[in-house]
Amino acid sequence: MPDQQQQQEFAEGLRNVKRAIVEALADIQIQANEANVTHAPNWQLGRDIPVAIEMTVAPPGAPVVVANFSREQIEDSWQRLERPDVRQIVRSIEGRYRQLREQG
Repeated sequence: MPDQQQQQEFAEGLRNVKRAIVEALADIQIQANEANVTHAPNWQLGRDIPVAIEMTVAPPGAPVVVANFSREQIEDSWQRLERPDVRQIVRSIEGRYRQLREQG
C-alpha cells in the first residue's frame, strides 16, 4: 500500500488533470466542470493506487471523450501539469471537442 504522501500526490494529480481538462474546454466555449470528468477505477484515498486511470469527459450536451493516463503521469501532476505528454493528452481532448463541434 502506498504511503500517505503518495496517496495525497496522486489525489492532487487527479484534481489538477481534471481542472486542466475543464479549463481547456472552457477555452473553446464548452461548459463543463470537474463533475463532468470522471475516472475509472473510482479511486479514493486509502486504496491502492491504480497503474492507469481512464478519464471520461462528458460535458452536458456533448459526446463523451475518453483518455488514458498512467499512474506516473497523474502522480507527476500533483503540483501542476509539467509533463509534456500529460499536456499533450489534455490538448488532444480539447482538439477532439473542437473537431466534433466543427463537424456538427
